[in-house]
Amino acid sequence: ERQSPRRITWAPSSARPGVASEGAMVKLLFSGIYTQPSGGGDPILLTSSSQLSSFGYFQRGSMLEMCTFFGRQFSKAAQPGTRSSIKHEDYLCHVYSTPHGVNALTFSDHEYPARVAFGYLAQLVDDFIKAAGAQIPAQPSEGCMKAAFKARH
Repeated sequence: ERQSPRRITWAPSSARPGVASEGAMVKLLFSGIYTQPSGGGDPILLTSSSQLSSFGYFQRGSMLEMCTFFGRQFSKAAQPGTRSSIKHEDYLCHVYSTPHGVNALTFSDHEYPARVAFGYLAQLVDDFIKAAGAQIPAQPSEGCMKAAFKARH
């Protein structure tokens, strides 16, 4: 007797948050685009998007802070022109660092394929550069590109 392939998916909010289970979907939790300031220092988050509805209302703020903070740390450590995946707690952070000084990253569960995540990040950077291009200010501030880059990511 032939068995159908097993489908691993994201747990609904009624289950244990952040744990894969049968029946829901794997997903990206957070994606962001950072730039390294010319004078050095911590990377600046230009724009971001998150999908945290699988977490309880009171957990969402903490999860967003965690993604933003660790995204900044992982972006700072990334070498230009590289791709890397970093495990943090129950999640993977995929970082795509371009030679132009723009880093895109995403947090996902362990079931999300790395190849798909990096394809998404490459497309996200291309769309961002097309939309924002030379509009990035010399002294960028946190979230300064949200209005210029309205693509859903």
